Amino acid sequence: MIFYQGANVEDKLEIKLGAVLLISSILIYTYAYFNFHDLERVLFYIGIDLAFMPLDVFIGTYC
Repeated sequence: MIFYQGANVEDKLEIKLGAVLLISSILIYTYAYFNFHDLERVLFYIGIDLAFMPLDVFIGTYC
């Protein structure tokens, strides 16, 4: 991974955590696709997750 020059330990940890969460999400959706054999259902779940992401960020940030 490429880190910017002034990255401190917390920033590096957040970048690594974000990468781990992204990879785990890709693996879970890939498993769901091979389990259900239904691309429409997997895309529907992805759409639902993306639709509620701004609300999740708002609640996590301000509450």
